[in-house]
Amino acid sequence: MEQTLVLNATYEPLRIVSWQKAITMLFQGKVEVIAVYDREIRGVTVRVKLPSVLRLLRHVRMKRPFADVPFSRANVYARDDHRCQYCGRKLPPSQLTFDHVIPVARGGHKGWDNIVTCCIPCNRKKGDHTPEEIGLALLRKPRRPESLPSLIAASRAPQWVARRNAVWALGALDDARGVAPALAAMADREPPVRRVAAWALGALDADVAVTALVDALSDIDAGVRSQVAWALGAIGDRRAVDGLIKALKDQDETVRSQAAWALGAIGDGRASDALAATLKDTSPKVRRQAAWALGVMGRR
Repeated sequence: MEQTLVLNATYEPLRIVSWQKAITMLFQGKVEVIAVYDREIRGVTVRVKLPSVLRLLRHVRMKRPFADVPFSRANVYARDDHRCQYCGRKLPPSQLTFDHVIPVARGGHKGWDNIVTCCIPCNRKKGDHTPEEIGLALLRKPRRPESLPSLIAASRAPQWVARRNAVWALGALDDARGVAPALAAMADREPPVRRVAAWALGALDADVAVTALVDALSDIDAGVRSQVAWALGAIGDRRAVDGLIKALKDQDETVRSQAAWALGAIGDGRASDALAATLKDTSPKVRRQAAWALGVMGRR
């Protein structure tokens, strides 16, 4: 069954929850729906489309995620570039294992500085010996990897969930080196990855991404378009104004609302007439956001 991405009130991704938790939060009135799946949840008297993205109505404080790379088999393989640290062969995960440089029987521990990627033949050859005892030499000394290179590598992982989480972390780490992988993720085939990539580019204030983000305002996924509009407002570049004005007529009310907010955040007077026309939108949420944007622009 599908999972749901939960955004903060300010549109930062917070966590992934089960569909049951998502429905519970929705009926508790804690969130608004940003995007939905085609699947429906049906009760005796109610029918609800399963939400794919929710936004909290109240802001919660976030800790910086992924300050350290979690120790795991997959991350050990990523650190070592899926290469046996004894014979140097690069192999698929199914043909790899990890090896204790100092064996457990000799007091070796399970940690970044004592675990290396190893092919199965080398692992069998080494057994409970140290590398020196068996005539093996390490390609390089094992150590804890830096967060950023590992996350950049993970942003290209085969699993879309891993790509999404890596791009999220790159945005949260607030390092300009995360812009390029986040920008590349805007072309990902999975909408959840593109949504988080748009958020990351906004969080990183990536003005180099404005053209790509404006193009993404025509993305097939409404959740992506909404997140793109937020990112353009967060970046605040006036090159986005024309695209955001067009987004005021998007078929999705959340996209229109977010576009109105972004135009107010940018504060370019060229948007005044379009925002004034949006005061007649059929959605109260969009009308409120357009009124806010016009008010902000009038005070400048």
